[in-house]
Amino acid sequence: MRYRFGRVECGLTLIECLFTLVLVTSLLMLAVPSYRDQLSSARSLSAARQLLAAVQFARSAALSRRATVLLCPQAIASSALIDCSGHFGQAISAVLASPSGEEVMRVWSPMPEVTVLNRQGTQRVTGPIRWHPNGLGSRNLTLSVCAGGQNWSVVVNRLGRPRLVKDWGHCPD
Repeated sequence: MRYRFGRVECGLTLIECLFTLVLVTSLLMLAVPSYRDQLSSARSLSAARQLLAAVQFARSAALSRRATVLLCPQAIASSALIDCSGHFGQAISAVLASPSGEEVMRVWSPMPEVTVLNRQGTQRVTGPIRWHPNGLGSRNLTLSVCAGGQNWSVVVNRLGRPRLVKDWGHCPD
C-alpha cells in the first residue's frame, strides 16, 4: 500500500507481476516433464494390466472348460469375426476352440498411445497364443508394453503362466 496525496493506492507493480510470471513459468517447466513421465508410466501399466487380465482369462477358461482357448490379436475389435491377423497392440479376443466350431468369449479394445512389441523392441508380436485344456501354453512369449519410453512386460512361460514385470523389455525412443 502506498499513500499518495492522501489517498491509498492498491495494486501490483509491473515488476511484481513479471516476477510472479517468471516464477510460475519456472515451476511449470520443472513439473510438466515429470507429469508427462508419470502419465506415460500409468498408461503403460494400465495397458499391461489389461493384457495380463486377458492372458489370465484365456488360461482360466481353458482350464475350467477343458477346451483349447486362443488369445487372438485382431485388426478390428469384433465379437462376430474371428481373425487372428492383427498384432497385440490392437484388439484382442479370447476364442474358445471346440469340435463344434470357434466361439468368441470376450474382446478387449486396444489402449490408445501404447505399443506392444517383442522383448527386444524390434517388432510387433503377432499370432495367437494357445492354451490347451490342461492349461499349458503353446509358447514362451514376452509382450513388452511401451508408452512414452516407459515399459511393463507381460511374460508368459511355457506352462502358460503369466507374470507382470517392469523394465523387462526394450522400448524404442
